[in-house]
Amino acid sequence: MNARARPTLAAAAGVVILVLAAHADVVVGGRTFLVTEFGPWTDPDGRGVAGYRGPRAGRPEVLDSPAASRILDPSIAAIHRAYRDGRLPLWSGGNGLGFPLLGDPASPALFPLNLPAFLGPSAWVCDLSYLARLAVAGMLALLLGRRLGLAPLPSFAAGAAYALSGHMLGFVQHPFLNAAALLPGLLIAADCLATAPGLRPVAIAGLSAALVILGGFPQAVFLALLTAVAYVAWRARGTGRAGRVLAATLGAGALAAALSAPFALPAAEVIRHSDHTHPAGVGEQALPLRSWVDLVAPDARGNPYYRWDETPWTDRLPGSLGPALVTLALAAILGRGLGRPFRFFAWLLAFFALKCFGLPVVNELVALLPGFSRTLFHKYAGAEAALASSLLAASALARLRAEVPGAAVRGIVPAASILLGALAAFVASVQGPIAPPGRLARVLAEVAPAAGVCAALLVLALARRRGLLAPAIAASLAALLVLGDAVRLAPGGRTARADPWEAPPYLAELVRLVEERGPCRVLGRGDILRSNVPIGFGLEEPASFRPLHPERTMTLLRQLGSPRRAWADSGELPEPAHPLWNLVGLRFVAMREGAPPVAPRPAAAAEVVPGNVPAGELVRGRVLSQTFLCRAAGLDRVEVLLATYARRNEGTLRFRLEELDTAGDARPVADEVVDLAGIADNAWRVFRVPKRRDSAGRRFRFLLDSPDGVPGNAVTVWRSVRDVYAGGEACDGDAPLGADIGFRAWATPGGTDFVLARAGEVSIWENLAALPRAWVVPSAEVIRSGAEALRRMSAPDFDPRRVVFLEEPGAPGERLEGPPGGTVSLTSRRDDRLRLVVETPGPAWLVVAEIHFPGWRARLDGQPVPIRRADYLLRAVAVPGGLHRVEMVYAPATFDLGLALAALGALATLVALALGRRAT
Repeated sequence: MNARARPTLAAAAGVVILVLAAHADVVVGGRTFLVTEFGPWTDPDGRGVAGYRGPRAGRPEVLDSPAASRILDPSIAAIHRAYRDGRLPLWSGGNGLGFPLLGDPASPALFPLNLPAFLGPSAWVCDLSYLARLAVAGMLALLLGRRLGLAPLPSFAAGAAYALSGHMLGFVQHPFLNAAALLPGLLIAADCLATAPGLRPVAIAGLSAALVILGGFPQAVFLALLTAVAYVAWRARGTGRAGRVLAATLGAGALAAALSAPFALPAAEVIRHSDHTHPAGVGEQALPLRSWVDLVAPDARGNPYYRWDETPWTDRLPGSLGPALVTLALAAILGRGLGRPFRFFAWLLAFFALKCFGLPVVNELVALLPGFSRTLFHKYAGAEAALASSLLAASALARLRAEVPGAAVRGIVPAASILLGALAAFVASVQGPIAPPGRLARVLAEVAPAAGVCAALLVLALARRRGLLAPAIAASLAALLVLGDAVRLAPGGRTARADPWEAPPYLAELVRLVEERGPCRVLGRGDILRSNVPIGFGLEEPASFRPLHPERTMTLLRQLGSPRRAWADSGELPEPAHPLWNLVGLRFVAMREGAPPVAPRPAAAAEVVPGNVPAGELVRGRVLSQTFLCRAAGLDRVEVLLATYARRNEGTLRFRLEELDTAGDARPVADEVVDLAGIADNAWRVFRVPKRRDSAGRRFRFLLDSPDGVPGNAVTVWRSVRDVYAGGEACDGDAPLGADIGFRAWATPGGTDFVLARAGEVSIWENLAALPRAWVVPSAEVIRSGAEALRRMSAPDFDPRRVVFLEEPGAPGERLEGPPGGTVSLTSRRDDRLRLVVETPGPAWLVVAEIHFPGWRARLDGQPVPIRRADYLLRAVAVPGGLHRVEMVYAPATFDLGLALAALGALATLVALALGRRAT
């Protein structure tokens, strides 16, 4: 090991130690990053699946929660299941109505730092992956500083400042930090490419850019690559080798595109077929100065507003190190003697400061540039700005160390800048005016420790320069000062480490119900099953989606009332009665205890209250009947008030419902026999009947009798003392009863039919009308567009079991008829493969309630058959009569092409490295 490498390695080890020390509560304290958005907010005993204790106070100018495990962590379990089964995570059935998982920019399954969590998911492994991001970011920033000519100590300051910046710590769980962690390494490769273009720099730059692309999140990747290209252009300008650098840059770009193709091509396909109609957000507004200090400025422990406890804002002011380094960065910008690379970072810092935190008009002008938009605000640009700030601060530290003892006057300006900058940063962080003396006193009280630490560090530096302190003693005292300040401001109240995939009781019950019913979809209302939680437990929820979901999925969900925004945190279900929910197989809805997801409408009511008289016991041979006129569509239940005399009843009770035509003839609707031993005393007994969508304005009659009723132990029916329901008639046999039976008739709108499957603080409702994952349809109608399909499907008479709409643009409408009947069974299923057995009496259509997307292929008895888009966004296959086996497999051509390109890119990289080494 040469003399230059030893101090660099020591500084890199120091960065890693500092990162681990800053998160001692995670490393050795049993705390975890996995909180808030991953699991349900609370289970019945008040804890989330990772022990979360409640929401943190937010900030109006910060749109994304830093606990962004709602985006990454749920997919960890889904990707792990694929790797565990020995297959690549190509498709996820749990995201919305289906989603290409390998091309998911928010959960990049091929990013190296994520692979440990994907291969063996646990809270500890996830925490290590997040800490690895910070350590890698700090070490690469240190190496970038060394590459730019900084000594080990200032480079160490740059690495520590970047790894512990407010942006890195505040968004440690967010996927766009993948690109941020590798950004300094990409700039190292860009510097090599610009200063000595050749085969080896091309190979290194291409590999670095490919790793950044594999990190996912298009916005972060775009800004990182744009920064690298701008840096290459800056460094090569005026050197006389612009042509060679341009060629080398294009070669590196081609290598990066090839190496990242297995992810980039599926991701591009996702983006091409995605919905882009969600609002632009509030990125149009300039953010306050305190956001710059909090999110971009390097800080001793990160963004103070992302503390895990509920401390008031007056106790959440930044630590000393951050404002000091920001002031040093400003001093470097304003001072003279900046080298060419550092001038680039000064311009970079100014650009993103104006873009994210400047005047709104600047934001509007930047939005006109290719690739930019008004929404690319601090959460994406924070990495570039934090890195630029860290490097500029390190350059200012290098200049301070170069000050000779005899020129003490020259050190007064930087010292004053640090003290005044720390004060200005804290004042800028205060919310509201500072005029009241009490608030100003509190601000000064908070500033005093920071100013004291900054002053003490300067005194130590001057004492060391004058030879009053030995280097080891000065370094130890400085470390103690910084460590003491970090401990003083150390975050508290992080949630204890627990298995994030340990389901609370109601979620475990929901998983069990789904396993019993077979493949179906679930949905949570309010804060139940928040965001992507179900994916981690193998459930499928339509509201668990990405903003880049297929356009037709988003269109259908918006029509069904969920979600209202493209990035909604929870799936609200304002119209659960819509019959199209049955088409996509929505079977379970989890919600807080209360009314069912769909409130039934009174169809007819003749209620009996205490004090009315019993109609007598239903003994053998006695029949009570009641006619009523239904006033609402969707009749699906009749409730009868029964008395059981302390539950001593024996025998059975028979309920029959009939529809009466205009001539008075009856047509049977329902017939049910119940055991009287399970009927509660003086309670409404619910008799569910097949939903009648056309029940409005029709007359019905129900009949009650007990075939084995014995006097003394038979059930008793209540009746009113007066006729309370106009138009109804109750009879005892053939004789009028004189008043109405105590009954209630209910109609549920739409096509859903919910019953309570689990009661409690978290209730689970089951939709009995939900269609299975696959079914056979005898008839098909060819239509010209998706809009026409959606319009026809929304008609009240649409029956997905009777007819399927096949979309074929430009084709004339035609009707394909087949004999009714047929069965289908799902013999095997995983996310990217389905096997079914179909038996039909004649030609028919097999419809699968999963989204139609490029890359799905079907085989009928081993022979390829085309997949048709059915019912706006589902898949259908034509099957002939008889018994057949159908297999659907997701095997996208984009992935196959991506593998081929990656193999060529890897070969080209190895050849370039070998030839470059030989040339060297």
